[in-house]
Amino acid sequence: MNKDICWKEVSGDTSCKCNKCSVNRECKEKARYSSEIKARQERGWKEEEYGGKFSLYHCSSCEGWHLSSVKG
Repeated sequence: MNKDICWKEVSGDTSCKCNKCSVNRECKEKARYSSEIKARQERGWKEEEYGGKFSLYHCSSCEGWHLSSVKG
């Protein structure tokens, strides 16, 4: 199977494993923030609540912002 063809779009198969669907599935499991400012605010609250460090990054797949825990 070619990973560049979206079988979901072609056949309606919801178990498609193309590159586009795989990335979107991963993003859906993460909290998405619509702006860098909102992600920074949430990072501050999470760091206070959990006592850990978080980094933020702009996601090229969903065009939103996500947080990632920093080990160390």
